[in-house]
Amino acid sequence: MRVQRRPPSPRWPTWTAAPTASWPRCWPRWPNDTRLVAAALGPYARHLDAAAWRQAVLKCVFSGVPLAAVADLDSRADSELAAMLAALAAERHAAGRELPADATDLLDRLTAALPREA
Repeated sequence: MRVQRRPPSPRWPTWTAAPTASWPRCWPRWPNDTRLVAAALGPYARHLDAAAWRQAVLKCVFSGVPLAAVADLDSRADSELAAMLAALAAERHAAGRELPADATDLLDRLTAALPREA
């Protein structure tokens, strides 16, 4: 790899390329590490506001994290989460894929609890 040296600057690094091949391969890919998503939705989830919590639940469904890992799921789930899950289910159905069973069960419970409009 050819590296060009730049003059020192307080805003830019001295080297224009970093030797990324020397990074350990055991480092996880942070955004896609399902262990971190599951850990964040354990007891720590009480610190998340409602919107962030709903997005994290959808991340679990999307990435295959079992919803059993989500703390206080039944008490915090609301109609907005039901609408988000229904939209994700429709999107997956259009793509020829199914929603995980635990997400389908949650969606069924939430839609059954919603008041019917006349």
